[in-house]
Amino acid sequence: MKKRRTGLLFGGLFLVILLGGGLLWQMAVRLSQPKQPELPEFGQEKESNLVYTQADFRQESRGLQSLMAYQGGIVARTDSGVLVDGETWEELDRIPAQWGENNRMVCQVSFDSQGRLFGAVYDRQTGQMEIRQKEGEPISLAQYRGQEDEYGNFAVQLRADDTRFYLLSLWEDGYYGLQIFNRQGELEVEFPAIQSFDIDGEGNLYLLHRSDRNTQISKYSLADGEQVYRFTADQTNGFAEQLRLAPEQGWICLATSAKVTAYQPQNGVYVDTLMDISKNAPLLDEYFSDFQIDRQNNLYFLLNDQGETARFYRFTPTEDNRADQPYTLTITAPYRDEFMVKAITQFELEHPDQRVNYDYAYQNYREFARSDQNLYRDQLTVRLLSGDVGDIVATGSRFADLYQYAQSGLFVDLAPLLGKEKIYPQLDQKLLNGLTMDGKLYGLPLAARGAVCLEQDC
Repeated sequence: MKKRRTGLLFGGLFLVILLGGGLLWQMAVRLSQPKQPELPEFGQEKESNLVYTQADFRQESRGLQSLMAYQGGIVARTDSGVLVDGETWEELDRIPAQWGENNRMVCQVSFDSQGRLFGAVYDRQTGQMEIRQKEGEPISLAQYRGQEDEYGNFAVQLRADDTRFYLLSLWEDGYYGLQIFNRQGELEVEFPAIQSFDIDGEGNLYLLHRSDRNTQISKYSLADGEQVYRFTADQTNGFAEQLRLAPEQGWICLATSAKVTAYQPQNGVYVDTLMDISKNAPLLDEYFSDFQIDRQNNLYFLLNDQGETARFYRFTPTEDNRADQPYTLTITAPYRDEFMVKAITQFELEHPDQRVNYDYAYQNYREFARSDQNLYRDQLTVRLLSGDVGDIVATGSRFADLYQYAQSGLFVDLAPLLGKEKIYPQLDQKLLNGLTMDGKLYGLPLAARGAVCLEQDC
């Protein structure tokens, strides 16, 4: 006979346990060791016992605009013009205030290999772009063709080496393109339809080409202008966002909406999948504005909320010892829900000592909707009375008798627990009142359906 347990009842799907606040989060994501495959097979993933631990360095008091790789580490630019170390948050440098005077906009900044700071500064009055430096006169880019994009940027990426400046911007055709200028501001070459790029400081240029049909990565030698190679990236790896070099590891890293994959810079051969964002990093399952990797394989992501505080995440590889852990929490639900899967993943990754068993009857809501929901309700009632349910129960049905469940004494009052959560003020109190009985809150709605009618028709 199974032990009768006291659990949590959620009308619909659960929410509160997995939505806590905090500035330091823990997340685990699979990482494969870089191995040279016998054949250049794209998308060939390998399992390993490594995970990524995520730390959220979100700064409420100052926004973040971009990330830069510098001397093996990561530098973050704040909206106040301060450049900070992505690891320690110590101030490394400041953008000179005069760069932004007289209606000028500091679009992007970059260090060259000698540690000199350069800025792409747009003059709103003259409509001209110039390169600013701490020492020396501004360098005018007379042939600059960048337009203002939907986010108000006249340049979205800047790189500088010892001989050239590289600027990515929106062109008049509605696509982003790359222009390369020498140190005198003269245009040398340009590439249309470029999503992202990077340089290795040795005269090689790496481009991320994106079209409606596919995503391609190419390498060019700037010494002779020849294309070294060009290949089509695996189309199952999501929407391409950023291309970054990891010179210490010898990788080209492609960050997409689904994964971070690594390729050999010499020949473009696939190396490995470093992070599976879609499965193991639900917090990043959205557009991120910047990405970097440092010499310790830490991955950095910047999510810009367009006017809200930007979120900055660092992922550090570490060992995963949870594979053989027993389940510590069980969730009983009528059907598998993708939001629930992401929420469970997030909870487990924030709490490495926890494992969640997702106990559901149907693969998706469509199967559940086509089933005999009265039968499921009766089965759930029997399971509740016998104690054969999880610690958290999702009813998932408008036919569920929430009042009967609440009166059974099987469920705890959530009000004292919920009041301590930062998310509590954001919850709809009217919906909570609908799940409150005799002054006790027995459930939380994840979604609600309703109708609006005139009073005389109700």
